[in-house]
Amino acid sequence: MQIRTAGEFLDYWDSVRARTRRVVACIPPERLEWTHRDGAFTLGDLVRHLAAIERYMYAETVAGRPSRYQGCGRDLADGFPAVLEFFDGWMENRAPSSARLATPTCSASARRPRACRLPRGNGCARWWSTRSTTAARST
Repeated sequence: MQIRTAGEFLDYWDSVRARTRRVVACIPPERLEWTHRDGAFTLGDLVRHLAAIERYMYAETVAGRPSRYQGCGRDLADGFPAVLEFFDGWMENRAPSSARLATPTCSASARRPRACRLPRGNGCARWWSTRSTTAARST
């Protein structure tokens, strides 16, 4: 699949995210904070991480601002209903951002040369940040 416009990217992102949401719904609520070993992400951490990087890293990057990602702990959302609300909440409020991203001035080709700051302060090309996420979600 080749994505050539911001609109195509957003359609693809929405389909990948919908698939992810269906998987999240399959997590038994009593296993939300389960992990395979101490110190590793729990299932809830993974869900919170996906939602938090979309809002606090990718959305900020595309808008030309530095990342505001601070982690994926239970302070963001604790308990199954709160985690689902946190995961869904960003998408429900994303419509104005989607419209802005689909405009020609915010197209991928217009933004490609510009750099962004990642959470640890290192830089990368803005197109790489969203491209690497799409690739990760596709696997």
